[in-house]
Amino acid sequence: MELAVAPPARVAAGVKLGTPLVVTFSGPAPIADDKRENGEVFTLPDLSGIWVFLSLTTPDMQESLAPPREDLLCGRTADSIHAICEEQEGERPPIAYATFPGLMITQPGTYRIKVNIIDMNAAFMDHGGAEAAATVLPCLHSPIFEVVEASEHSGSGPQVADTVRRLRSIGVNF
Repeated sequence: MELAVAPPARVAAGVKLGTPLVVTFSGPAPIADDKRENGEVFTLPDLSGIWVFLSLTTPDMQESLAPPREDLLCGRTADSIHAICEEQEGERPPIAYATFPGLMITQPGTYRIKVNIIDMNAAFMDHGGAEAAATVLPCLHSPIFEVVEASEHSGSGPQVADTVRRLRSIGVNF
């Protein structure tokens, strides 16, 4: 799991981010002729029921700010995992992604985004008849970023177009 597109180092309070935040998931390292040890071709794992949730934390990651505050981080903060159907190059190419367009932080300050992955399928995997809980997978955090008053921010610049091109080149649609 990788935060392929993180928030910029400096953003304006109350203004939507210029590009969506994107989390990508990589497949196993390729093996010659894309064959595995048992001779089978690699297939995508079942991604249904796996969800990505965002929250806003303090820079030291010790306190979650949103939630509980509902007015601090606005926009889509949950997404299911989407398979990348286009063949990718690289040592561990991305096989899936989650996107979070339209994010906005409403108050100036210094923050991090926390990315939580929850496998809801685990709740239904217990065949013993007992209720099972969803599995929370290891999380990751964005780099620290600063939110400033809109009057103190110069805008997003040309990096937005470059980021959009890069995302579309790996099959991330938003």
